[in-house]
Formats: sequence, C-alpha cells, structure tokens
Amino acid sequence: MSTTQPTGVSGWARFLGVSLRPWSGHAPASLLLRGVIQTGVGVALVVAWVKMSADAAGSTGLDSPTAAILRPIMIIAVITVGYLLASGVAQLIVGILDLTARLTVSGYVISNSERRFGDFLPRFLERQIFSRLNNGGGDNRKLRWEIVVDTGSGHKALTVRKRKIRDQIPTGAYVSLRVTPIAGYVESATVSGPPQQ
Repeated sequence: MSTTQPTGVSGWARFLGVSLRPWSGHAPASLLLRGVIQTGVGVALVVAWVKMSADAAGSTGLDSPTAAILRPIMIIAVITVGYLLASGVAQLIVGILDLTARLTVSGYVISNSERRFGDFLPRFLERQIFSRLNNGGGDNRKLRWEIVVDTGSGHKALTVRKRKIRDQIPTGAYVSLRVTPIAGYVESATVSGPPQQ
C-alpha cells in the first residue's frame, strides 16, 4: 500500500480500505437476482401490510394507548420496507445497465491485495479495536480483494470477486481488464507482460 498522503475522495476511500461503488464488484446477474428477491419481499410486505390495515379498519379499532405503542413500530417498519424496496429497485437498475456495457481498464498493477475497513492501522491496534467492537468475538469486518491499476491518468481501484482472475494478476504486470461501468465487476483480465522490475 502506498505511504503517500491520499488525495480526493477515492484516494481516502482506498486508504481506509473501503469501496465507494454500490455493490462493488458484483456481477450483473447477481445484482438482478438480488434485486428481484429484495423487491419481491418488499412488495409482499407492502401487500400484507395494506391487507392487515384494511382488516383492522373494518374491526372495532384500537384504543389510544395501543395505537400510541404501535405508531413508532409502524414508522420503523415503513422505513425498513422503503429501504428494502429502494435497494432492490436500485440493484435491478444497476444490473440491467451493467448487463451489456463494458469498459476496458489498462495499466500497470500497483496493488493486488486483501482489504478490510481500517486495515491501514497497525495490526495490534486493529485487533484491539475491531475485536472489542464484536465483544471480543474476533474480527468480523467484510473482506474484499482489491486490484489497483495505474492507468497513466490516475489510479483505478477495483474489487475482484473471481479468485481465478485475482490469482493470475501479479503486482507490476501490465493488464487489460474488462469491467462493468457501474458496479465495477471485473469480467476478465489479460496480462500483457511480465511484472516490472
């Protein structure tokens, strides 16, 4: 990892070990499937809630203390279902847009490494902070594999989910990556030469 001071939002995100891409590195088919499931569950919950509300309106009604207790629960439920629906629809849209479009990212690989949030910290400090956040149960931060390519016009950090691709790319080699434009899914990689000395 570079020891220079990060610049810009993407530089700081890379320094912190996070990706700013939505659903970073996921294949379009995966996004479509997840979007269909989340949207379907959200729609089913909305239909069930509307049906229950109509049944409750036809009954005797709720007394004031019960309604006061249920109101905050309903607000939380509406926010949760709204998030579920919005996330599902967004994944569907990104999956559809990424289904056929591809970009080519070419350059020298400057990093091919495992990343986690906060991995810039010394190891002993990481263990102290992140195992305590998990009540001493160990580190449960999300792991991702990141390849950083120097394109000549800047650095491009991509999350790679296919082990076959990440294992064939040595640091220092010149590569051409076929990538989806929104989620940054690395579909294939071509190594054009041996690593630089």
